Amino acid sequence: MNKLKISFSIVRENVDSLLSEEGLILENSLKNELFIFLSKICVYQEEEVKIRPNIIICSDIKAAAEGVTNSEVVKLNTGKSDGSDMSKILKSIVPFCNNGWIVFIDLLNAEKGDIDYGIIRSFNGITGLPFVENITEINPEDVELLNYKFIEIRVLSNFEVQLQGLKNNSLVIDFRIHDEADQYPNDVINDLVGDIISGINFDDLKNTDGKSFNILDLNRDLKNSFSNFLKLLSQKVHGTILLIVKEEFQPGDLLKDGVWLDKPINLTDYAMKAGSIYKDITSNEIFYAFSSLLIEMMNIDGITVINCKGEILAYNVFVNKSSTTTDQKIGSGGARKRAAKALVAHGDDSFIGVYFQSQDGHAFYERVDRSE
Repeated sequence: MNKLKISFSIVRENVDSLLSEEGLILENSLKNELFIFLSKICVYQEEEVKIRPNIIICSDIKAAAEGVTNSEVVKLNTGKSDGSDMSKILKSIVPFCNNGWIVFIDLLNAEKGDIDYGIIRSFNGITGLPFVENITEINPEDVELLNYKFIEIRVLSNFEVQLQGLKNNSLVIDFRIHDEADQYPNDVINDLVGDIISGINFDDLKNTDGKSFNILDLNRDLKNSFSNFLKLLSQKVHGTILLIVKEEFQPGDLLKDGVWLDKPINLTDYAMKAGSIYKDITSNEIFYAFSSLLIEMMNIDGITVINCKGEILAYNVFVNKSSTTTDQKIGSGGARKRAAKALVAHGDDSFIGVYFQSQDGHAFYERVDRSE
């Protein structure tokens, strides 16, 4: 019998190439320990709790943090430069990723034999960019002027992990053995957020003095507010369907089962009161509470419904199978995925789009095509 062993050597080569292009020099033993950790990062668990690690490898974490307003760096441990204690140290730090922190590996003192480990996070309110986005928003021509090197390792799903550097070098490692056309996670969230606030008339919004807001600033702040918490779905939600509908939507036979709110929860209003729009800092807690409520609703079986003005209408809603299109249009997959495809295939004029996320973290956002 012929025995064949297949390795992912091409992954090592591409990671080596990315590190080199970004100017991050890791000694071979440290790099090997990093590969060992990467091989299990997508399905990482501690005490049976699933964790989606978000890790920064940086040549000087304090220098990177200086460019981000209201960022906090917490050093937690110092390890050996050969990485021999990396797994043990990360085991005690990575669980903090589920609370919004990013783990850092600081190579500043590597030549002296030490590597620092810790956590970092920026606190810029609901409209501010998260730490990594703050750093990577820099113009490409300005990257060479920085006195530090930097790559981010972000888990996208149970089978994908992304490495991205300041020079826009990006690598997605896919552990599946079949090819599947996936949407880029940022594109999914951008499209989803764009449709959630697509029905808002910014011209009608005025501040307490009766003056109109700058529409571009208003739109940006609102997008950031929704994006910041919806990016947590891959960490906080085990599987869900979110249906985006028009303002005039009324539930019919297709979606008659579920919990429909007597009064919609207006997330947009809470976001504007909490963010830089009204400067009402005391309202931050209210927005965090209701945005967290939406995430919990999405964790409950069934479909969550929100309209294009950012108002939560219902949750725990189920598709009436007798009102759906044929299975040929819906296709294969689990019950949740088939329900999502059923909503898209139904083509209701008041449907805008459907967000789907499976238990393994695979997600897509599909707009309803009414051309058929």
